[in-house]
Amino acid sequence: MDQRLDQTESLGSMMLSKYEADLPRCEFKTNLKLFYNQYPHCIYISAGSSVRYYDYSLRSAFVSVKRMLKKKMPNGLAALRLEAYGVRIYTHKVAEVIDLLKGSKIFFKDDPIMDLVCEVHVMDPVHQAKLKEPVTDSFRTVNKLCKQLPYNRYRYKIHWASHTSDKRKIGIDALNAIAAQLQNMDQVRLGRQMFAELLKPYTSWHSTYFYAEDLDWVPMICLIDERFIKKIERYQTQKELESELASNEQNID
Repeated sequence: MDQRLDQTESLGSMMLSKYEADLPRCEFKTNLKLFYNQYPHCIYISAGSSVRYYDYSLRSAFVSVKRMLKKKMPNGLAALRLEAYGVRIYTHKVAEVIDLLKGSKIFFKDDPIMDLVCEVHVMDPVHQAKLKEPVTDSFRTVNKLCKQLPYNRYRYKIHWASHTSDKRKIGIDALNAIAAQLQNMDQVRLGRQMFAELLKPYTSWHSTYFYAEDLDWVPMICLIDERFIKKIERYQTQKELESELASNEQNID
């Protein structure tokens, strides 16, 4: 297999080897999505379920880490989120953040913050490039990676205009026509609940997306009203991407 295809495991193994003594609790995991649509890596710090977000030590550690990263890593290279049982650090520079935590004197209760890093989610640079690659086979479409396709069948996830204001602009007659068309398409997964949500005049907070095997039906829906489709996510499995890269490499050779 091409060396690049094993880059995620190599990166995780390399970091684990480098920081093994410093990260006694840490587990490295492969990440296939961009956090907040931009950060490829995530570091999770937690003292376990006995600590909650209102714990003073947790909030104090959160503020201290946030100040340190803001000072040492400007320009949006890292972001923090305080959760119920810990802190997540989203970043473009995962090794640099770990080095900063390693050299810090920040404590979470009585433990050094570095000792409480329990998960590091790492993204392969090849995967990151794929997610940022523009999709040209349909409008408003972005790439997504996954371990397996939704229901082992559907290639596309379609987010539709579910807000009240959007529905008013489209109009109930157009929504009825769109729902009737979608319901008769075998390649589209449109359940009874989704059909009901489409025809409600107010904002739907459930079932704001549906799945499809292909996009052959999109032009017909756009003829009724193209505002109905907000965004399309095109799924590709990790295995499919590896096969694609291997095939491209063979063609180059």
